[in-house]
Amino acid sequence: MVSSSSSSSSSAPVCGVTLRVSAVSFANGGYTITVDADSAVCLPRELFVFQRKPNVELGSYNEFSHVAAPSDIEEYPAGAPVGYVPFYRLASVTLVFRNLDLLMQALMDLKRDIYLLVETINQMENVRECQFVVDKDGATPCLPIPEPEPPVPPVPPSSSSSSSSSSSSSSSSSSEEPGVLVWGAGAWGSGAVWGP
Repeated sequence: MVSSSSSSSSSAPVCGVTLRVSAVSFANGGYTITVDADSAVCLPRELFVFQRKPNVELGSYNEFSHVAAPSDIEEYPAGAPVGYVPFYRLASVTLVFRNLDLLMQALMDLKRDIYLLVETINQMENVRECQFVVDKDGATPCLPIPEPEPPVPPVPPSSSSSSSSSSSSSSSSSSEEPGVLVWGAGAWGSGAVWGP
């Protein structure tokens, strides 16, 4: 395990989840187990996706569907369904099985799915912070992406400085074109992100 003192500030956080599994109980002809996501690092605790389904007698009921994927974490709300989307996420799931073999298999499947989610999130964090080149010879190792300089908006040439602008026109003609951004320190502040 990597200690916090040995990790650098530029490296991606190591994501993880602490699960608590209740003791198995037997009631009403079934074995019951509850799995809680007690704590999580760089992802929410609400990892279990449920679906609210209509029922003629009950009005509706909630059914466990699956362990969340990264897209589910982005799209489905935590706590309860919102609007017409019947899916939502909770931090706990209680499951009932006819026998212990099915229960143990389901518990192993849950652990595997959560492990895969955490691995995917960790890989996504690393992809955001590195770059590599793929060419005919293969791929280079993933290298850290340098922090970009904040953009500076282009400054249109003023008519009063026409004599000074003509002497420097060969070196700064691209920065004077409309719609071209010049990277460097300026009024936009640090952390500004420009996209296509």
